[in-house]
Formats: sequence, structure tokens, C-alpha cells
Amino acid sequence: MDALAENYPTGDVYVIWDNLNIHHGEAWRHFNERHGGRFHFVYTPLHASWVNQVEIWFSILQKRVLKHGDFSLACRTGRASDGLHLALEPARKRTLSLDFPRPLHAASGPASRLSARRAAPMPKHQADESDAAEVERFLHDRGLRHLHVRHRADLITIESGPRKDPWPRARLRRVGAHIWQLEMATHTGRWEPTPLRGLREQILTMLVDQFGWTLHPIG
Repeated sequence: MDALAENYPTGDVYVIWDNLNIHHGEAWRHFNERHGGRFHFVYTPLHASWVNQVEIWFSILQKRVLKHGDFSLACRTGRASDGLHLALEPARKRTLSLDFPRPLHAASGPASRLSARRAAPMPKHQADESDAAEVERFLHDRGLRHLHVRHRADLITIESGPRKDPWPRARLRRVGAHIWQLEMATHTGRWEPTPLRGLREQILTMLVDQFGWTLHPIG
């Protein structure tokens, strides 16, 4: 940070970083006082790792290249493998099927009697093929023709890459007749709900305009 202050001796400097404990505390207040209060520290939101694109990239690099990599050839030749960028596209495990070969029967005894007394859950609003087609048309009209869309249950998932081994980008969960919630893929392979809810086109517009980098082509 001292080197940064030396390279930018005048004007305001905005530092964007995560909420690691060493990024907080009196030390940074004193640092800012020494430099005339020119530094503005901006923190990424808590529980929003998908916002930190550097963390996502290094996670992919670690899992796909560094973890089981053999770099002896690169050390001898002084150049990395030509397939490095392809290796950064994260592999996805095969989807677990929820189609059972035979009907499931209720348990007998006290457990079945207890469940019978419980109120039946409200049915979820489902996403259908027309919803997926409308989302894909919206994205393609915005020039994002590398993306494809699929639907399952109450979800519409936006993906890129091969359809048999896609890379998830974002998904919309139907939480009402006309209301959808945006969820983002994280660097751990999990989905993280966002507080963004609204009409489908409103959510898509916000996704493309405000978080467009999460949808950009790779390589």
C-alpha cells in the first residue's frame, strides 16, 4: 500500500477488496491519515463470493491446472501448455437424476401417522419450456449468443460451453406467479441466492447490465 501511495501521490484512490480481517482495523485509518485521507476503502458484500472475479479465476486455476499438474515440460521449455486456457473451463459432474424407477411408498407406523397430520406443502410455481425460450431469446437479442438455457422444476439455468458439460453462469428461481429470484454460481460450485427479486425481464436486465461480466465468453 505504501508503494501504491508513492505511485499515486495525488488525488483520491479507491481500494476495492474483500472482508478479510487484515483489511479492517486502526492500521488502515492511520495509514489514510498519513496520506491526507485520499484513500477510500470499498468492501465487497458479505456472502457474495461470485462478485470477486479474481477469487473465482484462481479457484478454477487451482482445481483444473495446479492441483494435479505436471509442469516439468513447461520448466524445460520456458512456455506453458497450449491447452492452459481450455483447462480453465471448470468441469461439472453429471447431474444426479431424481427420476425413481418405481413409486415411493409412505412409511408405516408412527412416522407415517405423524406426517399425515402435517399440513400439505403449497405447490411450487414451475418454470416451463416457454420460460426458458423467452430467457434465451432475451440473452441472444443482447448479443450473448454463446449462452444457452434449460429449465427444471422452478429453475431456469443460464449456462455456456458444451451442453453435455456446461459451465453454469446464473439461474432464476420462480418464487411466485410472476416473481423470480436471481441466484449466482460461486467459485465453489454452489449456488448463492441474491436479494434481487422481480419480474423476469427486470431481473434479466439487471443481470446483463449490472453483472454482465459473469456472462462474458471465456478466452
